[in-house]
Amino acid sequence: MPKNKIVMGVPAYAHTFTLQSADQHGMNAPVVGVGQVPSGNPGYAMYREMCDLVKNKGWIKEIPDDSGAHDPIAYSGVNWACYDDPFAANNKSMWVKENGYGGINVWEITQDDFHPKCCKKAYPLLRAINHGLFNKTNWPYTYGCEPKTSST
Repeated sequence: MPKNKIVMGVPAYAHTFTLQSADQHGMNAPVVGVGQVPSGNPGYAMYREMCDLVKNKGWIKEIPDDSGAHDPIAYSGVNWACYDDPFAANNKSMWVKENGYGGINVWEITQDDFHPKCCKKAYPLLRAINHGLFNKTNWPYTYGCEPKTSST
């Protein structure tokens, strides 16, 4: 298949899991089932909810390795989530453009922070994709969302 017919996905949601132990929260940590976040959706959370959990509710956010190649994870107690934030969306879109792939597919745009409630700018995931694909100078650091990691 030609590369220009292949698109990369950027989800506007997180997959959530319940950890077996709060002490083991890295990649491949044992889980006992789907997670539950405050919205009550079993197994997933919208991006804008993840942003709020990290930025305002004490969830810890990490990048699973030093290369930055993985999408972020966030956790609190036995609650664990993996998701794309604006930094990951921007990195993916730049990679797609630099490597000649067809584009980006987003599911589902109403799960982005469109009001905005957590970020200072509306649609931070879509904005990050646009900036990555079209070499704009406004980076995700200017969107006012959660930090890249809890240590930044």
